[in-house]
Amino acid sequence: MTPPLGQTQFVTQADLRPEKQIVLRITGKLDAATGLLTWRFNSLDPVTGGQPQDPQAGFLPPNVHSPEGQGGMLFTVKPKTGLATGTEVRNKARIVFDVNAPIDTNEHLNTIDNSRPFSQVALLAAAQPTHSFVVNWSGTDAGSGIGGYNVFVSENGGPFTFWQLGTTATSAIFYGRANSTYRFYSIAFDLVGNQETAKTSAETTTTTPAGNPIDEARWFVHQHYLDFLSREPDASGLLFWTNEIVSCGSNAACIELKRINVSAAYFLSIEFQQTGYLVERFYKAAYGSASGSSTFGGTHQLSVPIVRFSEFLPDTQRIGQGVVVLGRA
Repeated sequence: MTPPLGQTQFVTQADLRPEKQIVLRITGKLDAATGLLTWRFNSLDPVTGGQPQDPQAGFLPPNVHSPEGQGGMLFTVKPKTGLATGTEVRNKARIVFDVNAPIDTNEHLNTIDNSRPFSQVALLAAAQPTHSFVVNWSGTDAGSGIGGYNVFVSENGGPFTFWQLGTTATSAIFYGRANSTYRFYSIAFDLVGNQETAKTSAETTTTTPAGNPIDEARWFVHQHYLDFLSREPDASGLLFWTNEIVSCGSNAACIELKRINVSAAYFLSIEFQQTGYLVERFYKAAYGSASGSSTFGGTHQLSVPIVRFSEFLPDTQRIGQGVVVLGRA
C-alpha cells in the first residue's frame, strides 16, 4: 500500500477477504513540527465494523511460520536545506500490539555530508631526469571521506584528458615521450558522491628529457607489458624486471644482454605463450583453418588458423587476468 504524495494525513481500508475475514483500516499521520510519523492498523469485522471477537483473527498472525507474522514499512526523508556537514539525522520506531508493552527498534543514524572534497597533485621538478616518473596526489574531505580521484594530464599544451580514472591510489608512474611538457591536476570525489569543484589550470608542470625513452629500463619494461601482455604492469613484476637491467650499472654489454633476456622472458612467459596459444587453439576449434601463402622454401599454400585480431587481444587479456609475470630469464 502506497499513500498519495503530498499528504500529512491518510486513511484507507483494505478488504482482505477471502483469505481473511477481515477489513483492515490503515491510518497515517505526520506531525511536521516534531517529525513524528504514526501508523495505525486496525482489524475490523466486515459485518459489524467493530473489532473481531476472535483474538486470532487479526490481519497479522503470530509469527509461527516466518514470515507470516512479519510486516514492514518503507519511507524516505529528504533533509532540510542548509544543514551543515556533520549534522546527525536520527530515527527509531516504537511498535505497540494492542495493550501490550511497546517494542522499541534500534536507532538509525545518518550524517549529512554536503561538502566538496579537495585534492591536489604534488609539485614536480621542472625537468625530469628520465622519461618515466612518479606523480603523487592527495586529498581531504570534511564529511564521509575521500572515495577516489580522477587525475588529468595535458601534453605539450593540448587539452586535458583522463590519465587515472576513479582510482583510490595516491601515486602512479607516468610514462612520457621525449622532450615533452606535461601538466597535471586532480579532481577528488567523496564516498557519498560529492565531487571537487572543476579546475581549468594545472597544479604542476614538468618536462621530459631528449633521447629515446625505450633506452630507459623502466620505460623498456613497461612497453613489454603493453606489447606482449596488452596490460599495465603489476608493481612487483615491473620492479623485478627493471632491476634486472638496472643492476648492470653503466656496463653497456651487460645492459644489452639483460634487455635481450628480459624480452625473451616476456616472449616465453606463461601469460604470453599459454594464454595467447590457448586462445588461438580455441579459434582453430571454433573457426577451422584457412589457406595462406608462404614463400619460405618456395611459394606454396598452407593451412593457417583463422584469428580475428580485434577479438584475439581482448580474449587473451580475459584469460590472462590475475597472472603475474615474475621470474628469471
